[in-house]
Parts: sequence; structure tokens; C-alpha cells
Amino acid sequence: MTAIDLRRLFRKLTGRFQRSEEGIAAVEGALLLPVAIAVMGLVVYGGEGLAIQRKVTLASRTLADLVGQATVSTTANAAGQAAINQTTVD
Repeated sequence: MTAIDLRRLFRKLTGRFQRSEEGIAAVEGALLLPVAIAVMGLVVYGGEGLAIQRKVTLASRTLADLVGQATVSTTANAAGQAAINQTTVD
């Protein structure tokens, strides 16, 4: 068998598949459906992730603001305040 005979045999065997268009839509669907599902999942879960990140940021800012407004009462602070009060009374 020569190279030319092999080419003819290959064309004869594959020619039927090259001309047929019956399963094109099924093949395209099988290739594109997983990609479409992945993109949709990224959009949905990505949006949820951004919303959660925003809520966490807001909660941490609120907590930091509350901590910054709190007064700390320690024994050193109380002693210092007592000394200030006593000096102002005298």
C-alpha cells in the first residue's frame, strides 16, 4: 500500500463524517453548556461574595467606631482622676 492509497482510504472513511451536519448542534451544546454553567455560577456566587465582604467591612468599621468611643476605666485612670479632682477642690 502506498501513501496515496492510504490517503484515499482515510478520505473515504472520514468523508462521511465531514459531510454530515446532523449532530453539530448536539456537539456545540455539549461543548458550550459546561462553560455557560460555570460563568453563571461565577456571576451568582461572585455577587454573594461581594455582598458578604461588604457586610463584614461594615461590621468591622462599626465595631472599631464603638471601641474608639468607649472610655476605659482602669485603676491608674481612676487614681489619676481622683488626684485631679482633689487638686481642683483644694
